[in-house]
Amino acid sequence: MKNGGFDAVIGNPPYVVYPNRNIRYAVLESHFATFASRNLYAYVFEQSIRLAQDNASVGLIVQLTALSSERIESLQNMLERRGGIHAVPFPRRPESVFTDVEMPVVILISVANAERPGFVTSSVNRFYSDERPQVSDRLHFVHHVIRKNGNRIAKIGSAIEVGLYDKTGGRNAPALGTFSCGKSESLMYYQEACRYWVKALYGVPFFKRNGTRMEPPHGRTICFVSDAAASFATYLLNSSMFYWLYSALCDCEHINDSFVRQFPVPVGWEQVDWQHLVKKLMSSLSENASRKTISTKQGHKIEYDEIKAFRSKSVIDEIDAKLAEVYGLDEAELDYVTNYDIKYRTANETTADTDDTIPAAAN
Repeated sequence: MKNGGFDAVIGNPPYVVYPNRNIRYAVLESHFATFASRNLYAYVFEQSIRLAQDNASVGLIVQLTALSSERIESLQNMLERRGGIHAVPFPRRPESVFTDVEMPVVILISVANAERPGFVTSSVNRFYSDERPQVSDRLHFVHHVIRKNGNRIAKIGSAIEVGLYDKTGGRNAPALGTFSCGKSESLMYYQEACRYWVKALYGVPFFKRNGTRMEPPHGRTICFVSDAAASFATYLLNSSMFYWLYSALCDCEHINDSFVRQFPVPVGWEQVDWQHLVKKLMSSLSENASRKTISTKQGHKIEYDEIKAFRSKSVIDEIDAKLAEVYGLDEAELDYVTNYDIKYRTANETTADTDDTIPAAAN
């Protein structure tokens, strides 16, 4: 340390929210610029930089939320001021990159005084157990400066994805939330948890508890000012285009409500008859759903229609083709989004959708 610090620092810090009753020591706010992150891994990252030489690289394995959480903005700011940020993201399905670690993670590297400030990232990296030896060989990286809303660093790995972002998430256009309202019969329901398919429905899904019809207790509902807006939103969220951008900008586990409401809506979107198109989608999802009845630990009888969205892939491909027209995607970009993660998204029923289901819309 007398000679300026370490040439490099690597590690795997604890992922623990602070303050925490199990932590018997104090982290002083005055000592950490990243204090607002409320997580030990951010504090360890900051301390690691202090222990490193000014021109050293510091690489830690941290939670994937380090690229998308609002609370981690202070850590991102610190790393960006220091130089370049390199990131290799891994979701937890179908296989975790580290055995017995059931958590999405990212290998996050701070490069001091980088010649090209910004981000060098790969796309989200999924793999099965037998593919593990080839994971590093399949990595592709791209340099970019995409950091949406000050806290969402894009997880992308090719020039085509940079172009896709410019046409979808990066455009200067009205946000989807500007078409929402406090109360309306024109509404969309969607599930926040997401593995391979975004599940969104026009209207209130079928759900009964102890024989009484009610709204599902899990998920979110957004009311819109018109049927057209609600239909467009439902159409959009079910698309592979939305799934790609969600994968690039979210934590590969949850769909944040602000992310949905801030999604750009292209000029001229209302010229398409979205109500007619969404009926075909809802019909397909309903036909491919199955009625389920379960009993909870609390003794309740729950009835709902379980959706298997991957069975409606042909209809979802039609959705992306129509959205490609309004968002201005070219043929190569459309092909990319419709085939994004295709190997894992269309796996057999036991591996693709088992905990990714929501009630289907009632007829």
